[in-house]
Amino acid sequence: MSRDPAVIIGVDAVSPLGIDLDEQWRLALAGQSGIDRLTRIQPGPDFPVQVAGQVADIDHLGYPFLKPREQARWISPLFKYALLTVTRA
Repeated sequence: MSRDPAVIIGVDAVSPLGIDLDEQWRLALAGQSGIDRLTRIQPGPDFPVQVAGQVADIDHLGYPFLKPREQARWISPLFKYALLTVTRA
């Protein structure tokens, strides 16, 4: 197995603590988890999950590649978060 050196050229993350990496670190060091009651859906009393880590929506205006017209074709909001992290990293 080859042991070629690896180079990390960037780091970014989107998590329930936010979309800004510095803010995420600050909140994590303060002991916050980002886990809270579900707000994106209204779970009924019989729904098996009542809490989750939810990522806040992204203001697309600062990111021209996140145009609402483009996002309308995506089958999942995960594409938006993946594209954002890859572009910023």
